Amino acid sequence: MDVVTDRHPASPPRIAANHTVQSAAGGSGARPGRAATEALLEYTTRRTLPADQTSFGGAEPLVERIGAWLRGANTYLVFHVIGIVLLSVVAAAFPSVGPNRFVLAAILVFVVAPMVIVVQRRFPTAEHGWSEPLFNVVCISLLVHLVPAAWFGALVVGLLVAAISSIRVQARGYILYAGLNLLLVAGMTIAALVHGVPGWGLPIAAVLATLPCTTFYAYWEYTHVTSLRDRARRVRDLSLIAGGVAHDFRNILTAVSGYAELAKVELPRDHPARASVDELSRGAERASLLAGQLLALSGSETAGIADVNLGEEIHSLTKLLRTVVPKGVDVETDIDARVPLPFVRGYKAELQQVIMNLVLNAAEASAATRSPVRVGVWYEPCEEGGTGRVVCEIKDRGAGISANHLPKIFDPFFTSKPRGHGLGLTGVHRILSQHQGEIEVESQLGKGTRARFWLPASTSANGSCDNTLPSRTPGGYALVVDDEGQIRDVLRRFLSRLGYDTFEAEDGVRGVERFREHAESVDFVIMDVRMPRMDGLRCSKLIREIRPDVPIIISTAYAPSPLTDGPDQMTFLPKPYRYHDLERTLQEVVGTLN
Repeated sequence: MDVVTDRHPASPPRIAANHTVQSAAGGSGARPGRAATEALLEYTTRRTLPADQTSFGGAEPLVERIGAWLRGANTYLVFHVIGIVLLSVVAAAFPSVGPNRFVLAAILVFVVAPMVIVVQRRFPTAEHGWSEPLFNVVCISLLVHLVPAAWFGALVVGLLVAAISSIRVQARGYILYAGLNLLLVAGMTIAALVHGVPGWGLPIAAVLATLPCTTFYAYWEYTHVTSLRDRARRVRDLSLIAGGVAHDFRNILTAVSGYAELAKVELPRDHPARASVDELSRGAERASLLAGQLLALSGSETAGIADVNLGEEIHSLTKLLRTVVPKGVDVETDIDARVPLPFVRGYKAELQQVIMNLVLNAAEASAATRSPVRVGVWYEPCEEGGTGRVVCEIKDRGAGISANHLPKIFDPFFTSKPRGHGLGLTGVHRILSQHQGEIEVESQLGKGTRARFWLPASTSANGSCDNTLPSRTPGGYALVVDDEGQIRDVLRRFLSRLGYDTFEAEDGVRGVERFREHAESVDFVIMDVRMPRMDGLRCSKLIREIRPDVPIIISTAYAPSPLTDGPDQMTFLPKPYRYHDLERTLQEVVGTLN
């Protein structure tokens, strides 16, 4: 049997023994974000862009600056001119070049080099990939007349120039490739006939004979590059659409869940409608999980690093997953509620995405046999006295994975599904790697698959959290800035129960005006980010100019990372939130006030 072990996410897998695919991360600690999308974009960027346009991400600042300089148009000109000068030195230094070698050197330095600068300024290679190779082929075909002794060397250089990568990524680059080769052959043939170069016929015939084959390869590479680029563009567009839809969806869910909570508070416990309101709250929570997956796809997680109880997340997700798995397939959980499960530290939406991807893969594999998918989670203490780790296992008795496919399951674009995109397990691999986790997949064809991943346990207390909060009797004024009227209404009623009166504004411009009117009375501000006329970040900056010490709570469905450009002392409240989430956040803000 084969074993594939990948100890570093960026390195290729190496082969060892046992039908196991394992991936482990080093201590990155970086914010994951865009797991599947980043894998696709990184892969396609390196395959489709010229060398002067690729990214130097993840390097040290000095290396990044050097990389940015090397990718600049002026840098390209410098190296091009340096190459021409060195070529002129070689021409002048070797007598075998011919009696006109000094003339050639002078033309290269005083004619060709300035023309290169003019051509690059007029038709930069970054925008016109054909300009440099066409100019070079014409120069080679003309200058070879000065030094016919260098005819064979000039032909080789011309063929290399015609095959430069900037041609193949152009629209119809294969046609340009064939045209440059024919132009070079015509120019070199004329030079050979004029100067009587001996033995010129054989290399020219060889170039013409292989031209159809190399042109077909250029055509294949062009179509492949175009396909990858289009796929990357579609994934990027899908991410933007998913982020926008999820943001608006979570705004709606904030109002729905808020009104449901208010209804539960106002209805007596024995009221017949109480059960319906409870179901409404649970449905809103499940819809929020679905919106979280859309945000994870777009790279806009709704919260920073936090303690996550995998057992609770699995319980919540299985309710949602049972509605989307193939008919006849059930999702069973194996979680001992009597044993406290430690938290894991990470991004909640990303860890939900890992569980959903693995469970959905197992369910699809079990569709033919209609066998259940079993999901278990438990704690493994560390023998050396450390914090231990939390283990999650997903098992199915489906079709299984063949020995040939097993080592490739984490590769971008690899899929054995007729309609798969090959990015699900790539995203799982990247998320776990960035959470300092490991994943192991064991499979036997026809008998099923077991996927097991580990995450380091948090040093916090176990995940049996207490939802009761200390009672408070606050009072004061809050400014609520949100373009959704229902959200403003829910916040007003929530804050009223917490003892606060509110001023309301429907956009950033009105928010600044309202704050200016009541600057001394407002104890804190709650605002959305995406609003008409003026967004929340700009509004918060203007509010801080009026009163620098006012606490600001940013409430949005997007991740907090874009808020780093905003003022200090801002608290993040992800949508949709519940009454207790708002109360807990206000306790933090009131603490800053005290």
